[in-house]
Amino acid sequence: MKYNALRQAGVLLHISSLPSKYGCGGCGKETYDFLKTIKSAGFSLWQVLPLCPLGFGNSPYSSISAFAGNELFIDLDLLIDEGLIKKSDVTEYKGDRGRVNWDFLREYKMPSLKIGAKNLIKKLETNTKLLSAYNAFKESSSYWLYDYALFRVLSDKYSTSSWNTSWSDDEKMRSKTAIERLLKEKGDEIEVWMALQFIFYKQWKDVKRFANELGIKIIGDMPYCSSNDSAEVWAHPELFYFDEKMRVKKVVGVPPDAFSETGQLWGNPQYNWSEHKKEHFRFWIERVKSQLQLFDYLRLDHFRGFVSSWTVDAKERTAVNGKWVKSEGDLLFKTLYKEFKINEDYNPFIAEDLGVITDDVVALREKLSLPSLRVMEFGFNHGNDDPHLPHMWDENVIGYLGTHDNNTLIGWWENDASPYERDRVKRYMYANDESAPWYMMRALVASRAPIVMFSMQDLMFLGSDARFNTPGVVSDKNWTYRITSSFDTEKFKNLLQMFARA
Repeated sequence: MKYNALRQAGVLLHISSLPSKYGCGGCGKETYDFLKTIKSAGFSLWQVLPLCPLGFGNSPYSSISAFAGNELFIDLDLLIDEGLIKKSDVTEYKGDRGRVNWDFLREYKMPSLKIGAKNLIKKLETNTKLLSAYNAFKESSSYWLYDYALFRVLSDKYSTSSWNTSWSDDEKMRSKTAIERLLKEKGDEIEVWMALQFIFYKQWKDVKRFANELGIKIIGDMPYCSSNDSAEVWAHPELFYFDEKMRVKKVVGVPPDAFSETGQLWGNPQYNWSEHKKEHFRFWIERVKSQLQLFDYLRLDHFRGFVSSWTVDAKERTAVNGKWVKSEGDLLFKTLYKEFKINEDYNPFIAEDLGVITDDVVALREKLSLPSLRVMEFGFNHGNDDPHLPHMWDENVIGYLGTHDNNTLIGWWENDASPYERDRVKRYMYANDESAPWYMMRALVASRAPIVMFSMQDLMFLGSDARFNTPGVVSDKNWTYRITSSFDTEKFKNLLQMFARA
């Protein structure tokens, strides 16, 4: 991506937040309608959060797989249209339509999805074209697909994905006997989980194709960490720090910052970079390959982790007593750039470089020719040269009002901004209390940043109730927001056109 040749605007909205009669957004009509809506308003980018199956706290950043897609995003109406399920296989959704109830949704939707997967497997016996596509998917996904399916079956067996604390020793250690027994006893279930991934990838690729035909590119999100309770950590423990009994030894997080006085102890196992080098970074090559099938661009979450990561002993209860441990990002990206033929004309990566950023992080980002993220809500609590103020942005910046971890703009203005920040915003924008949020939007679009991003909640001028996530907090308000209305497309189309972004 040549950022200095662009002048575009995009919408940040996770797919789960879209309206749907089946409990959360997915790959169906609601997504196609959303894409047509943002296209009509002049937007040309759509940013989503990780599409992976959820883990602890229902966070997409603590997934049970860094490779798989979330089966709950499979659209049931499309399965009906394809004859994989009948209308009678689906019951009316009676959950909350204002928020996603993930636990209820799993109980409600998975039976219908599994019926569809089983019927697809039956069709493979007579449909040679479908069989060829299915086998090609299994082959291209062989690094992770089989292990993921085994992991899901064992997680169902024990009613938990905490493999290193709750599973039997032979299954925890992946003994040959245990795997052979599982294949013999649960072979059909294993195939169902692989078929579900085939269906998800097919449906999402159709979404991506439709978006691209409209002229919209999709920005995905790749978390830096892998969850301890995930298929890839279970399958490749040597790539992380575990003792001989498969107890995690080192975990990562972030030090104390503006979000938390004790930092954020994510609990994700630290990468053993020496082992990654031994395998020539295959884990990362396969991971990026799987994601670039789904997205046009890939936001690298917690980019500073590729330089060094805040590492804490697994016995600690907070992230205070940690230290920065060097990563192998320089060699990793040299390998990735060669593997994926990345150059000045094709570079799908975006660096999420928010937080504690040091000179070596900046140096790596600049070496890789990646843009930097800026968040306007951060800019008014310091001096006039704060890098998050829009007059400081240049052609190497992607500008936001706020990310998925921030309050909405209206929520920030009404509840979070200090009197000092509010005063600075009003003087900076030549605005009053009522008009200040709109003038912040206008300053975003007018900035020099080649790409600017609006959250869907901000386009609808929603308050704190529509906030998507509060970092460091486990809450049923996190990751559950769903939109229930649309936004004034003409209003924003005029704004984008005024500053040459439509």
